[in-house]
Order: sequence, then structure tokens, then C-alpha cells
Amino acid sequence: MEFIELIGRNFPKSITEKVKRMLGTAGSNYNPYVFSVIIAAISLTLLLATTIFSLTNVEINALLEETAFQLFPQLGGPLKVFLAILFSLLVVSLFLVLLSSYYAMKADARRNAIEQIFPDFLALVSSNVRSGMTLEQALWNAAKPEFGILAKEVRTAIKQSFSGEPIDKSLDYLASRFNSPVLRRAINIIKNSIYSGGEIAKVLDKIAEESSELLVIKKEIRSSLIIYVIFLFFASALGIPFMLAVSQKLLVIIEESFNLIDVSTIPENQLPFNVGKPPITSSQFYYFSIIMILISTLTSSFMIGATYSGKKSDGIKYFPIILVLSFIVFFTAGYLLESFFSSILGRA
Repeated sequence: MEFIELIGRNFPKSITEKVKRMLGTAGSNYNPYVFSVIIAAISLTLLLATTIFSLTNVEINALLEETAFQLFPQLGGPLKVFLAILFSLLVVSLFLVLLSSYYAMKADARRNAIEQIFPDFLALVSSNVRSGMTLEQALWNAAKPEFGILAKEVRTAIKQSFSGEPIDKSLDYLASRFNSPVLRRAINIIKNSIYSGGEIAKVLDKIAEESSELLVIKKEIRSSLIIYVIFLFFASALGIPFMLAVSQKLLVIIEESFNLIDVSTIPENQLPFNVGKPPITSSQFYYFSIIMILISTLTSSFMIGATYSGKKSDGIKYFPIILVLSFIVFFTAGYLLESFFSSILGRA
């Protein structure tokens, strides 16, 4: 583990800091340097495995080769390898997004849990301070079991203060354990009050009052924006995959029609337009649809996050849900359309 941690410490600081923040807000105590190395190793392995699979699988290899030679016949071979690597990078990116989504959902659940009880917790801390306790003692005694994960994290932070850590460092640690602007703002105000020698009890009462008002305002804003969120959700989870499924099946029918009809036998002067096979095949459009669903669901997730909470990154937790629903709609619609057209055309 020490060797792995040493490797992780040589990673770019910006990456390890993001990983540390992600793990902290999700409530994980896992070593961020070790975690970064493990995820990097998994990503590299996934990249190599997917590339090899793409080039050895008969169906995917044929699709990549057909696409490459259609785009640049002179560079078909190298382009096929490039497309395989590009596809592998997409798979790795999906893996990283899903991983980030998992931790974002955990962080969001923790944030919602503590913001609901935060005003009551501050009121209890203020009461303890008024009774003559120091801030550390007031926080420790207010961390009762009914406050759940907030009490647990407060006790962990205050233990550091009791062991000699400055109170402001302990409060910064507490803020790093939750992805909550409300908590961070409250801790910054408390720290400034400590530095300036203000009355902590009055400050805590004021923060508790403002936190309660902020919760009400946030609920009202979310209620007013719910229509837009629902529209984005259904457009990305239902509308786009359904239209792609319809387009793909229509392309299959057009291909089969051209296979049954010899276009060259039709005199040119009998048709007001040129007749020819579609420039892309149905199999190419099928994989294009898969990629488009991935991109559209990710984009829609960011849009929902920006609309609902004001932060694009908050939308990442919706990505897995929208993605699964999109694929269910796409494959279900494709199956139903295939059955429908088979019955019309008299195919088994």
C-alpha cells in the first residue's frame, strides 16, 4: 500500500485534490492517493481490453473497417485502429462518469440529510454556549445520536481539536466532509466570529435562523423549476431514444427495399430525383444511436443539475437513471417496431 500511495503522490495535484474532495464529501475515509492509482490502473486495463476486443470481435471489427474505408480509403487500416481506440476512450469515460455519479449521489444524500437538521443542531450548540461551555465543548455535547451523520462527523472533527488541533482547522475538516454550501458558509462565519471575538451564541442563533429560511426558499425554487426538469428528463429518457429507434428501423427497411429492387433497371427520366442507397448502413446508425444516447443523457443530466440546483456537476447523479431508461426505451421501441413492420410486410 505504501508503494501504491507513493505512486499516487506523483499524480498531478489537481487530480488528487479532486479525488480527495470527492471521497470526503461522500463520507469515505479511503486514501485518495491509493484510490487514484487503483482507478487509473482500472481505466488503463479497460482501455486496452476494449481496444483489443473491438479489433478481434468479428462484428465490431467489420463495422470499424467499413466505416474507416468509407471515410478515408487510403488510410483505412490506421483509421480503423484509431476508431477502436476512440471507442475505448468512450467506454473508459463512461466508467469514470458512472463512478463519479455514484459518489456524487452519496454526497448529495449526506448533504440533504444534514441540511434538514442543521438549524436545530446550531440552536442546540448556541444553547450550550450560553450555558458557559466553550465552542468545542458545545459542539461535542450537541452531537447527539439523533443528528445522525452530522453528529458523527462533528465528534470526529472535535476529537482533533481536543488533541491539540486549532478549532478553525477542525471546522475546516468538518466542512470538507460535506458538499454543502450552507455548512461551509456557516463555518466561515463562525471562524470569522472567533477571530474577531464576537458573541458566538448570537452568531449561531442568526445562522440557524438564516439556514431555516434558506431551506424554505430552496424548496420554493425547486417547486417552480420542477416542470422544466420533468421536460428535460422525458425528452432525454423517452423522446430522443424513441426517435433514434424509429430512424434505425426505417433505415433497415430502406436497405431491404434496395436489396429487393434493382435500381439500375429504372430509367432515369422516369424519376424526378436520384435514387441510391443511404450513405450509412443500418448497423453504423445503430452504433451511432448508442453513442448519441450516451452523449444526450450526459448533456441532459448536466442541464438538469444546472436548472435544479444551479450547479452542472450536481446533475451527474441523474445520469445513470436517465441512461438506463433511455436504453430501455431504445431497445423496447426497436423490438416493437421490428414486430410491427414484420407483421405488415408478412415476415416471420
